[in-house]
Amino acid sequence: MVQARHVALTLAATGPPIGLLWTATALASHITLRDAPPWQWPGVPPLAPAAFPVVGAAILLTIWSALATVAATGTLTRWLPRRPRIAAATAATAGFGAVAADLAIFALLASQLTSAPGALAPLPVAAATAASLARFTLARRAARKCLAIRATLS
Repeated sequence: MVQARHVALTLAATGPPIGLLWTATALASHITLRDAPPWQWPGVPPLAPAAFPVVGAAILLTIWSALATVAATGTLTRWLPRRPRIAAATAATAGFGAVAADLAIFALLASQLTSAPGALAPLPVAAATAASLARFTLARRAARKCLAIRATLS
């Protein structure tokens, strides 16, 4: 349960700063809303109509799973049946949700690089990509570890 709680709290702590880095990247690269639906933005990456809902769903899944993990590892644990298995499963779900969000953002970045390579601000893109890549790697590893722990608890 300690591992699951650490994974959930780490994902909750790293999500907003990485989101702000990607927002700063979009603003520095002049990818902004222009009073039109997302699929009509000038200069929007070609994969955006498919990637925006995926990113949103992955972010919501990660947030709710992380909150459920924190709840399942806190004082609520005395009322939950099979609490270690629940905590490990929700922490793994949160980790894989963060991985899915990062993959969708990387797909958007690759799409933008192929359609308009000079339009992106290089320094913010590098910072946001490095942060997402680090979280992607660590979240994937932590989620797999949580699933392995869950398997041993049966």
